[in-house]
Amino acid sequence: MHRREVRLYNLIFPLWLIVWVPGWWWLLIIPANFLVDYMVLQGCFKKRGVQNDKEILKKNAWKSWLLGFAADFIGTILLIVIYAFAAFFGDWLWHNTSGLLSDLGKVLALWSGSSMLSCWNNPLAFQVNCYAVALAGFLVYLFNYRVLRKKEGIGEEDAKYTAKWMAILTAPYLMLLPFYIY
Repeated sequence: MHRREVRLYNLIFPLWLIVWVPGWWWLLIIPANFLVDYMVLQGCFKKRGVQNDKEILKKNAWKSWLLGFAADFIGTILLIVIYAFAAFFGDWLWHNTSGLLSDLGKVLALWSGSSMLSCWNNPLAFQVNCYAVALAGFLVYLFNYRVLRKKEGIGEEDAKYTAKWMAILTAPYLMLLPFYIY
């Protein structure tokens, strides 16, 4: 009779992934995120002297907020895909090959596990997380620019300025925090 190998994995969620799991903390995260987005939009509109800024804010703050969550979610999905691919492919190489490929698989599997918990463990992990933050920030810029440029009272330059500052100030920098902080 053939025995199957049983593997048990311990999964600890990194901070940036726990944010997406529903829980009581959403009562803090959602309003705080909306408030930050609102304040950045308001500050940019005041700085640029946008006419009817209160009415534009009323119509667009919730759109910026939802699109910001969408951009953050896309950045999170990118990290999950990269680390999951590295973990599964590395684990497969580690257990199904021999020699140098097996060693490479072991390194890849161990790298993905430790990197998911803290991108500060090695330079490649930090770079991967920075790319995810940059992608999410770029998407925040793109989404806000598209929403704002269609509105009356906001010129092309004002829309670019506001979208740029939304991207810089509201990018998901939480992805760079190590797990062991909390």
